[in-house]
Amino acid sequence: MNQNILFIPLEFQRWQQGRSLAYPSQLGLEEGLRAVEATVLTLPTLHGVSSSAPASWLRHAQRLCAGKKFDQVWVEIVHSSLDEDMLVWLSSIAPVRVGFLLESLQYDSEVYKHAPHLLGRKALVSNRLHHFTHVMAADEKDADEIEQGGAVRAMWWPQAVPSQFVESFAPPLTSDFAVFYGALYGDRASWFNHPKLQGLLRAPQPSLEHATRYPGYFDELMKLGVTRLEQGVSPSMDLLENFLGILRHIRQEIFRLWLRSLQTGCAVVNLPSFFNGYPGRVFEAMAAGRPVITPRLHDRPQTSSLFTEGEEILLFDKNAPDELADCIRRVKMDRKLSQRLAENALHTVRALHTVERRVLEILTWIESGNVPSYGNLRT
Repeated sequence: MNQNILFIPLEFQRWQQGRSLAYPSQLGLEEGLRAVEATVLTLPTLHGVSSSAPASWLRHAQRLCAGKKFDQVWVEIVHSSLDEDMLVWLSSIAPVRVGFLLESLQYDSEVYKHAPHLLGRKALVSNRLHHFTHVMAADEKDADEIEQGGAVRAMWWPQAVPSQFVESFAPPLTSDFAVFYGALYGDRASWFNHPKLQGLLRAPQPSLEHATRYPGYFDELMKLGVTRLEQGVSPSMDLLENFLGILRHIRQEIFRLWLRSLQTGCAVVNLPSFFNGYPGRVFEAMAAGRPVITPRLHDRPQTSSLFTEGEEILLFDKNAPDELADCIRRVKMDRKLSQRLAENALHTVRALHTVERRVLEILTWIESGNVPSYGNLRT
């Protein structure tokens, strides 16, 4: 598809915060765009840095984009620090503006008790939506609600993994415990002290990139970029591309180490989450060739249909640690089951959930209005 796209991925100033946003959901989307032969200009937006601030690459967007015509703009719209002037300008430079929602907009009352800052998320997005023509929502319920509102087209956006990172086969298991990698918010920490899970679920360990210099390289690169912009350096396209080239390399190498971290367990556990769906960790663990054990979803039917229980994934009730313990024991004791889960999930991710395929589905929907099924190879 011969599209000219301004891509504005979310980035962070420190790896301590940036590690929470995986490569496939930000710079990894470039891989999908280039696979369909789109022309892409990437301008990162820094979390917490206003688009009009001296340290922002977006402050120089109008000059860097001078003389260029864009068919589409792609931008994350929850955490990106986009002021009203920037949103108005983005509305003027392309007929199609696609906003990406990486998290849910609505939560139940218990979640708001743990994370009151989430109370304002839906209002923030609602105030920005009129600047966009299309929305990609990671939570299927948000996509339905926005689409039914009628002002903006919206589509559900399951996560995916760039094809270069998907294993050819499931690597042999090297441990007898399951692993969890992620933030210990809410009640997650209590799962590791539950007697039913002792000796089955390993307490969270630092992922493998923390033993390398890459997090330091990331922090140094971001600090250098921010400092130069604050000092009044007017960035050229060459400077931008040099910055992005280094950033892509760091992000890709850290993502490879992240996938290797997921391979350190006999299975990857996804503990109950604020997000109402399957987070990127589920797809990434499958791409790494490990069985995935995740909470059962009760009101997200499309998400639930992505994988078949017992064939590609194992499910447990979010309030039942004993069910999780049973799932881990099944994987540990039945190596044929473990191998089947891993190989089936690998096959499904490779066929249906690569970033390249997902980007093509997005562009096809924008052009034709045809909504992809995201299918399940077993249905």
